[in-house]
Amino acid sequence: MIYYLAALLNIFNFYRKCPRCKKVQHFTDKKKGDSVTCKKCGHEFVLQ
Repeated sequence: MIYYLAALLNIFNFYRKCPRCKKVQHFTDKKKGDSVTCKKCGHEFVLQ
């Protein structure tokens, strides 16, 4: 049970919302402080 909870939290850790269009997106291999580009509107923002 605890293993599944940890895996679920790890998956949600990669989801971030674009500040401009509010679309929730999945970014793999990214950490806090990395710059990413929104797939919908093209806005570039830093993961927090």
